[in-house]
Amino acid sequence: MKKLTVLLLNPPYSEPILRDNYCCFTSKTGYLWPPVDLLYISGVLTHKSIALSVIDAVSTKTKWQTIEDWVQVHQPDVIIMLTGTVSFKSDLRELKNIIAQSKKTRVYLVGNTPVFRPEYFLKTYSFVTGIFHHFFDTAILDAIVYKKHNSPSISSCSNGKINFGKVNYLPRLSEIKIPHPPQHHLFPLHTYSTPLSKRHPIATMLTAFGCPFTCKFCIASALDFYPRNVKDLEIELDSMKKNGVKEIFFQDSTFNKNNDHLQKVCRLLKKKKYDFTWSANVHSFNLTIDNLNLMKSAGCHTVQIGVESGSQDILNQYAPSKRKEQLERVFHMCRKVGIRTLGYFIIGFPTETKDIAKETINFALSLNPDFASFSVLTPDYGTRLYDEAIKKKMIETNTISFDSSDEAVLDNNLFPRAKQNQMITSAYRQFYLHPRRIITYIYNYKNWLIYLKNGIKLFKKKLLQ
Repeated sequence: MKKLTVLLLNPPYSEPILRDNYCCFTSKTGYLWPPVDLLYISGVLTHKSIALSVIDAVSTKTKWQTIEDWVQVHQPDVIIMLTGTVSFKSDLRELKNIIAQSKKTRVYLVGNTPVFRPEYFLKTYSFVTGIFHHFFDTAILDAIVYKKHNSPSISSCSNGKINFGKVNYLPRLSEIKIPHPPQHHLFPLHTYSTPLSKRHPIATMLTAFGCPFTCKFCIASALDFYPRNVKDLEIELDSMKKNGVKEIFFQDSTFNKNNDHLQKVCRLLKKKKYDFTWSANVHSFNLTIDNLNLMKSAGCHTVQIGVESGSQDILNQYAPSKRKEQLERVFHMCRKVGIRTLGYFIIGFPTETKDIAKETINFALSLNPDFASFSVLTPDYGTRLYDEAIKKKMIETNTISFDSSDEAVLDNNLFPRAKQNQMITSAYRQFYLHPRRIITYIYNYKNWLIYLKNGIKLFKKKLLQ
């Protein structure tokens, strides 16, 4: 029997872009990592009837013309394209042109924008067969092989009627199991890199799906929390080791959302002696020094912490699980243990003023993380912030493109968008151009040349504004 030719496509864009795990934003310094959506779909589609190919056009800098040539030669039965808020218009326009002469190619979408606005995409882009809401779901295999679209995790259109899928279709806390690990060998692992990476090749991994916390601006809070089976994790880690992976970025929204799960993962890493180095996103709520020590002994060198704001009033409104004193304690513990920190900070909350933004910058300086990322607030689809922004007329109802790495989009009479953008630039200047920090990077980090290159990119994009 002839195999189905299936292409997983992360399409080209005019600049480095991250479409990943229901998020989409341009890369501030050119960092890129493997998109977990396509990674896990590659595992689901491990099947004798499928010949699978992957084109990550972002990391390999592949042009649309090259993709068109590939499609003409291979005539794929299915293209599964990853898209998002920043780029979906150009993504869909170019793909439509490419498949215009092919009557047999079915197109499926995955990514934050189609997942949370399926009706818009299925009505606007009639050549789209369906939308996959959950990239772990084995129903994707049934859709590809048997053209079955009746799963609650798939949106599709039949005879003018839309069958709506959804992300949260399993009972909460259900354990996710996947039949096969991602096919890492199909991805250009040598092309991925982040400023935090200590070794290469780098790969991404999820030990759980979703987040139990309720930040109004974060898409993860709209996703129910589903842990993964530890035996599945072991099989995936074995596969990564076999494929030469040396560094892992754990893409869990909150790696420490469950202390028992965290400890099982770390003990597995130690028991199997994989010798991976890794980083992860953590929350300040229940992080303990014992768990930090365990993480470090299992290979963790950096944690990424969402601080968000220096105003407790703002945190109470938009990230109620966070307390400034807890954040201060966590950064102190990380320094004590010897784990590096990256702090995420946001400018432009609906009730924010210029003085509050200054408070956030000062808090960032006082926390003294090893790295800091400052972004504008974006009302992403699926979040409660989006509903609030529409209700308060902070954005137009037809505003459908956002980029947290770019310019502000929320109108705020107390703090105009132009002032928000200026404050982001000021934050980067104050944090990274301090002589003491520059000297620290040169003397304390073996890869200081990489930091210098990333610093130049950041300087061109943000500090010259």
